[in-house]
Amino acid sequence: MQKKYMLKKNKEFRYVYGRGESVSDRYLVLLTVKNRMGLKVGFSVGKKIGKAVCRNRVKRLLRECARRLLPLSPQNRSYLFIARSAAADASYQQLYASMEKLLKRSGGG
Repeated sequence: MQKKYMLKKNKEFRYVYGRGESVSDRYLVLLTVKNRMGLKVGFSVGKKIGKAVCRNRVKRLLRECARRLLPLSPQNRSYLFIARSAAADASYQQLYASMEKLLKRSGGG
């Protein structure tokens, strides 16, 4: 995932949290909101998921899933993926399927 597509600033995350529409499943929660900046993606993996090694693994898997799925999605939206505790034990295929399903349900894929 290229850095220009990432949500980085706290202000950007707060905007998506405050105004985003959510859909969820067992592994992920997806918040989406329209924006004028083009495609932006963020990931939130809380401390409930596990220690740092586990959280970083989940983030790496989510970034790879997003890299493959988001070019097919509308480019005028911000997406924020929030990992649930079940994501700690999920495989790449499970997270990919979850992300794909959530993007379709949100109207983004």
